[in-house]
Amino acid sequence: MTAADDSVPPSEETRRLSAEKAREQLLADPLLRDAPVVEGFKVLEPAVLYAKVGAGGMGAVYRGRHFKLDLDVAVKCLKPALLQEEGDFVKRFEREARLAASIAHQNVVRVMDVQEKNGLHYLVMEFVRGETAAERVKRKGPLPEKEALAILYGVTAGLAAAHQKGIVHRDLKPENVMISLDGEVKLADLGLAKSQGGIDGRSISMAASQIMGTPQYMPPEQWETTDVTSAADIWALGATFFYLVTGRTGISGAGTWQAVMKRVTEQPYPLLRQERADLRPEVHALFERCVQRLPQDRFADARALLRELKKLAIDDDDSVLLDPATGSLRDRQGLVTPPPRETVLKIKAIVETEAAGRTTEPEPAGPHAPKSEDLTRQSPRPQRSRAGGWLLGLAATALLAAGGTYAAGLWPGAAGDATSSDASADKAAPPANTPPVQPTGDPRADARTAFAKGQQLLPQKGQLDAAIAAFEQALQLDPSLDDVKAPLAGALGRRAEQLAATDLDQAFDLCRRAAELRPGDVVLTQRHEQLRAQLAARLVQGLAIEAPADRATVADRTVVLRGSADSKNLRAVRVALVAGRERGATAPSEWVAATVVDGTWTAAVPTTSDGPHQLWLRGEDSHGVTGDVARPWLVVVDTADPVLTVTEPSAGIVAPAKVTLRGKVVDDSKCRVEVDGAVVDVAADGTFERTLQLASGEPTLVVVATDAVGRRAEVRRPLRVDADAPQITPTPLPKVTNGDTVSIAGEVAGLGGGSLALDGTPLAVDAGGRFATTAALREDGDSTFVLVATDPVGNRSEQRLVVRRDTTPPNVVWSQPEAGKAVPAGELELRGTVRDAGGGATVRVNGKPAVVKGESWTATVAVPAGGDVAVVVVASDEAGNASPEQRRTIRGLGPFGDRIGADFEAVAAAGTGESGLPKRLLHKPTQMVFVLIPSGSFTMGSPTGETDRREDEVQHKVTLSMPFYLAETEVSVAVWRGFAQATGYRTEAETSGQGGYSHRFNAEGKGEWVQMPDAVWSNPLPYWKEQKKFELEAQHPATQISWNDAMKFVGHYSLELPTEAQWEYACRAGSKTRYWWGDADEGGKGRINGADNADGRSINFAVAFPFDDGFGFLAPVNRTVIPNAFGLKDMAGNVWEWCADWADLDGKVVITDTYREGVTDPLSLRGAQRVNRGGGWNFQPAGCRSANRGAGDPSNALGHLGFRPALVARPPAK
Repeated sequence: MTAADDSVPPSEETRRLSAEKAREQLLADPLLRDAPVVEGFKVLEPAVLYAKVGAGGMGAVYRGRHFKLDLDVAVKCLKPALLQEEGDFVKRFEREARLAASIAHQNVVRVMDVQEKNGLHYLVMEFVRGETAAERVKRKGPLPEKEALAILYGVTAGLAAAHQKGIVHRDLKPENVMISLDGEVKLADLGLAKSQGGIDGRSISMAASQIMGTPQYMPPEQWETTDVTSAADIWALGATFFYLVTGRTGISGAGTWQAVMKRVTEQPYPLLRQERADLRPEVHALFERCVQRLPQDRFADARALLRELKKLAIDDDDSVLLDPATGSLRDRQGLVTPPPRETVLKIKAIVETEAAGRTTEPEPAGPHAPKSEDLTRQSPRPQRSRAGGWLLGLAATALLAAGGTYAAGLWPGAAGDATSSDASADKAAPPANTPPVQPTGDPRADARTAFAKGQQLLPQKGQLDAAIAAFEQALQLDPSLDDVKAPLAGALGRRAEQLAATDLDQAFDLCRRAAELRPGDVVLTQRHEQLRAQLAARLVQGLAIEAPADRATVADRTVVLRGSADSKNLRAVRVALVAGRERGATAPSEWVAATVVDGTWTAAVPTTSDGPHQLWLRGEDSHGVTGDVARPWLVVVDTADPVLTVTEPSAGIVAPAKVTLRGKVVDDSKCRVEVDGAVVDVAADGTFERTLQLASGEPTLVVVATDAVGRRAEVRRPLRVDADAPQITPTPLPKVTNGDTVSIAGEVAGLGGGSLALDGTPLAVDAGGRFATTAALREDGDSTFVLVATDPVGNRSEQRLVVRRDTTPPNVVWSQPEAGKAVPAGELELRGTVRDAGGGATVRVNGKPAVVKGESWTATVAVPAGGDVAVVVVASDEAGNASPEQRRTIRGLGPFGDRIGADFEAVAAAGTGESGLPKRLLHKPTQMVFVLIPSGSFTMGSPTGETDRREDEVQHKVTLSMPFYLAETEVSVAVWRGFAQATGYRTEAETSGQGGYSHRFNAEGKGEWVQMPDAVWSNPLPYWKEQKKFELEAQHPATQISWNDAMKFVGHYSLELPTEAQWEYACRAGSKTRYWWGDADEGGKGRINGADNADGRSINFAVAFPFDDGFGFLAPVNRTVIPNAFGLKDMAGNVWEWCADWADLDGKVVITDTYREGVTDPLSLRGAQRVNRGGGWNFQPAGCRSANRGAGDPSNALGHLGFRPALVARPPAK
């Protein structure tokens, strides 16, 4: 099916055939060999199987219809062989099933049931229609930030529910993240889940060498131990986010698992900052924290990560994940439909009847109720289920065959899909006031009658409430009638689900009643807990904390708390304060009842100690359901003054100018510390320090600490300070000099009877503080002089003076261009080196500064075309030393360098064009005229609407950076003859003895091209010569010339073949139409020798030019013909012309590796063929278009194939 067909929903006939085929496959499935067949369907209680979703090394996944709940489920079956291969396999998966079943969250795929029947171990899960995150990325490519963060938020929310129960996933990856068709994100496949401590206090031991997980998503610690924490899942979340936004894994999967382990454990995870620079900085920071190598450097668990995601304005709005492209996915996944409801009910009745083991035939439940002998004939007797189960880790395999389908919908309507056809009717039919069965005086008999009536009503549309009433009456009449409990529980559960969306309270009561009737029913118990969780969530949504603020500090041991209470059916609000900075997983045992008035709750909670306390807030409704607000909320109790200590400096000392003050403050809340009114930073342990610049005198340092509630402590530290060192102000010295001495002078202030020395030798200082002396310099290099001033109290100052002596001039070398070498005209870059012992050399070129980097220098000069420029280079250093001048004269070449030599002369009458080049050149050896083609850009190929356009003519922009010359005409027979006589060259058609390909009429009178031994350049059309229809002339274009022959010609004369781009550019001559003269075939008259049906022709064409071009075959190149805008003749028709490019042929499609957008000076160097262009004398209009392309073997020779030489500024590679 094509992509366009994906949007067309399958027909009913297609669905029917698909369903039949799927059922036949299940009947033949060897894994289901021992599963019973009822009414033509394989049955694994409590599901009727109707399609296979996928299979893997561990087992298979099937799609089924839950015959009790009337909704689709996923059934995962374990291969029996694994039970013998791994003794603890079932035990391990039973543990993992319990782990998965313990999590009830909208972002986690739910486990509904675990069974073992007829030797098959299987798991019943919710069924999700959608795709994995990996499939979405493969379908759409790297995801935008908003979509990727929405997926990350959903899976993190589900993972947080697991972490809250102490469960670590251990195999989190894009393949285990589901996105439903409604945009809901679900975490799947807890196949490697591990409990931190275990739900039941136990854990399954594994061998130390056993590695659990997917290598590219395993953090470093998981390669070394199976005892990992929730931080391992955070690393995997980061790796998954990398895949979502890049479309690839951050850890390469190539090589052995040891190589992957080395990459993960020894190297940091790659960053996203260059690959996805469009992501916000805070998103990069969040990702990088997730993939830190050490677990303690990551987020502690998914709850911590979820809080950070909320700061990024990410919530659980899944509208961003709704994708119109999944419409076709919806249709494909709905291709196989479940069996009719009547069939499912019939199967259910048969299975339940057989399971009950009745010896008498029961009253029929409906018109299609089976007889007991039907069950015996259709299936073996099912075995009763036993406790336990397992979790089959086959999510990826299941999705492979279903196009992204996983398990969804525990009850009818739970996922927004009305799975029961009579759901609305059930809701519309309230129970009657009269009992379903009128009592007869025999309670047991009446109970049986009511039970039978309930069974009869249950499958009927609109009779669900009536059936419940009948079952309830039966149980009231005979409480020992256990048979009625199962159908009554199922009916109550079904009714509860119908009400769940509109009346959660009644739904909860009904489900609780159903669970009480069937205390061992996993599905009912789990759904009851889910509804309880929904009630708890509803409670929490209406509860909020308003005061004190999170992390606020209070000054009283009795903390007054306040918040809002706007929850439906709220009965009570309780609060608790638990000492500690981190919120524990276990709720407190002691609570304080809050007072609720007009939607506001208040409470005064006593505490026994200062310090941080975690605030717990709990609501309770009329059902007794409680819900705790999950958001951590910290309150700090602080009733003591801060303790302030200053350790440095000690009191009373004479301090230097810079004093470092150190101290520590201890308090339950964070304190503000000020030193002389300036705030200083306080470390986490309470320590602080500050460097002070003190003036002379007797200052008193005042240190004040203030805690969060305003309590204050103060320390005063008196000091005596003499901080005034003498100040030396030397006269600035030269940085570098070529002399042998230097004068050192200046002034010193604040000396006060102290001393001044130069390199330890005392200097005289006059009354004004002035000093002067002369110092000798060492040989070339740095000389350092140290001035030291010391006052009477020991304050000391120092000045270091450095002077470099340099008497060596720099050494300058001019390396490019080479001396005496002519260069292309224009801006010329000069290059060289300059070395100087002292550094800092400068280079001047013709008096202007050159650019000096390290020891290299560059400069540019303008070189005239064909002219000379004189250049002078000299270098000097900072000391004034200069190098000898270097002088050169540089000669400039034109664009073609020396390629236009003695063989060409300008056609003066034509004038000059680009870069002063002659517009026309005469090639003296061949007497051919070459036309100047200017440089420029053009659109190569043809527009999509052009008549006769071929698929290899995709339009694209091409730039030709240099002008070139192209022969005015194709090479004539006379020119080729002159070349052959001068060189003795013989063509491939001549030397092979087989000749080239020429045209003729066969015995049936049909035209054909065949190889003829005498078809060579001197006799290109032997058949038509014999028919006296054609006689070769000297000015006819030379044909029967292979590409290899043409290359011998151009090589001999130092010419080239044009590239394909040069040829089409020259042909179009600025035109953008079908032909170089326009779009109309008629416009070719007087311009082209092509196929026509004029009188006197020997070959008639079905499609031809509508005019008589005057020639039935080849036309002389010197005939009167209209040239194109560049002055070129026969650029369409007469003969095909060889080009320089290599190509490949796919049928008639020409493929070159440079035929693409935005290329400059393209030349294809790959392929087995060579390109030819232009069409020939026998070609219809389609073949003579400017964009039409051809190609052939380089050795091919044909009677309509020749060439036209070129002269280019830079010869192409051959």
